[in-house]
Amino acid sequence: MKILIVANNCKWKSWPKKVRELKKWFKPALDLDFEIIHTSYQDVPFIIYNYDILATGVDYAWYNTHVTALAEDHDIVLFVLNMKQWDSVKARGWRTDNDQGPVELSVGADENLKEQWPNFKRMSSFFQIARHEICHALYMLNGGIDNTHKYWDMGKLELCLNEFNIERINKVSLISRLKTKLWKLIAQLNRKV
Repeated sequence: MKILIVANNCKWKSWPKKVRELKKWFKPALDLDFEIIHTSYQDVPFIIYNYDILATGVDYAWYNTHVTALAEDHDIVLFVLNMKQWDSVKARGWRTDNDQGPVELSVGADENLKEQWPNFKRMSSFFQIARHEICHALYMLNGGIDNTHKYWDMGKLELCLNEFNIERINKVSLISRLKTKLWKLIAQLNRKV
């Protein structure tokens, strides 16, 4: 399972530690392979994702062009913005879509910010939000009901790990990567015509 972290204006010295923490937490269920690349987009556009609560997230079209395009051969792409660029007060992370290959996630966090959520001890906000969003992505790849919020509300996010079927996730991931390669080939052929 390959995850690309696209760290936008987040040149954090603690990236190796943050990746180790995530790998360790998910290890009982599956082995995650992380790669990090750095970008420096200054004007990341946000749009309304949820009109009921007026929650915003990164514009889908912009994300596809600037982030998803970087994640060829990855199962999940996690776009990380520092809090100065995160333009949503209602949500700190999102799982968006999977229409071009990898499952698309975004997170707003700062390198050393620690927070406490109900039913959880105080911890790194990046770790808490990233693992939450990665669970959403894994449920999407797994198929069936996504219980991330159920276990989040209980303060027992680790229960998600018992529900992931690694064989199914790997099969869906392989198909998704093949679809991405096919779409790119079709786009190249269309440009030549």
